[in-house]
Amino acid sequence: MTSVLNVDTIAAKDGTSAATLTKQYAAKAWVNGDTDASILDSNNVSSSSDIGTGHYNYNFTNNMVNALYAGSGASEAGAVIFGLNSTNKTTSGCRARNVNHADTDSDQKHGLITHGDLA
Repeated sequence: MTSVLNVDTIAAKDGTSAATLTKQYAAKAWVNGDTDASILDSNNVSSSSDIGTGHYNYNFTNNMVNALYAGSGASEAGAVIFGLNSTNKTTSGCRARNVNHADTDSDQKHGLITHGDLA
């Protein structure tokens, strides 16, 4: 016998909060950022700052348990590499960098995803 579960919303026991993911490997934070670090859309990202050409800082709404989380990113321009700056990861946020094919910092629209455990 097979079962089907059809739902529109899953909430915590209080009926209003989002359900907590445990033992699952869903992204814990993501952001779609503009060239000036403004947030176009996000989850678990509270604020951002442009700290120089191609350099962006993002702060988490809910902290990670430690700074050992993983992240990946993509940029709008095809010849640009975007990713986390591993020396500037903290439990409360991270720094990201855009570099073009000539290894020059470059402002581009971008997306960033982090995976790890929330505190």
